[in-house]
Amino acid sequence: MGYVVPIRDDNELDCELELGAYYITAQQVKEATDFLNSLDDKSLENMYDFKSMQENAVYPLHGNENETDTVSMNSLTIE
Repeated sequence: MGYVVPIRDDNELDCELELGAYYITAQQVKEATDFLNSLDDKSLENMYDFKSMQENAVYPLHGNENETDTVSMNSLTIE
């Protein structure tokens, strides 16, 4: 899976958002869903460096959360 939302002129929505808005097709949604559903917790966890993300405040942990809790929450099945 090389993309989720390809940012190209042909799929840009006409809007006044600063960063723009783009759409994906039903086939692209299916591809993304199939890919995400193929991941187990360990595979998903290996895709991210949570320590680096936390140090850079990209995805801060809140309250009593830990890295394992975060991976479990993000690996919900998409139907």
